[in-house]
Amino acid sequence: TFDYPTRYAHALQGLEMARAYHHVFGSNFLFCVNTVKGSLTVPTIRLFGPFGRRIKKLRMRRILLPFRLAIFFLLNPDWRKGIVITTDPALYGLLALFKRVFRFQLVAECHGSISARQRQALKHADCAVFTTNWLKNQYGGAVKNLCLPNAVDLRAFDAVPNDRAA
Repeated sequence: TFDYPTRYAHALQGLEMARAYHHVFGSNFLFCVNTVKGSLTVPTIRLFGPFGRRIKKLRMRRILLPFRLAIFFLLNPDWRKGIVITTDPALYGLLALFKRVFRFQLVAECHGSISARQRQALKHADCAVFTTNWLKNQYGGAVKNLCLPNAVDLRAFDAVPNDRAA
């Protein structure tokens, strides 16, 4: 749902995850984004093409996204056999419904609190990835639950001479 390039931490983390997935899955990975200016070094599809910014500004993304995803899966049947990963709780229910129709596997990544409806939809994911054990204990209910914390490796800052440089 972000525009790239960006300076927002959540979007940057998503892009780094996309690079890692692309490294593992190669041409079997596709990063779905709202808008892109330039290159992201990973295979990318702009969900709404040149209209992405307007759709975002008008707050119509959640209304139009089901139609766009349905069109994508209908036009690209090979992707139906794959895995769809989302970090957007607003998409849990929609993707849980779509996975029944298009037969992909759903991985839902949970970074924070979610509504009762989103929690119910999360139970239909093939795998739920939580960033803390508290979230996993609070909302776990999918077939498979994992806790993969987002963290900083402090060893990366060992060579930094002072806090200001860090």
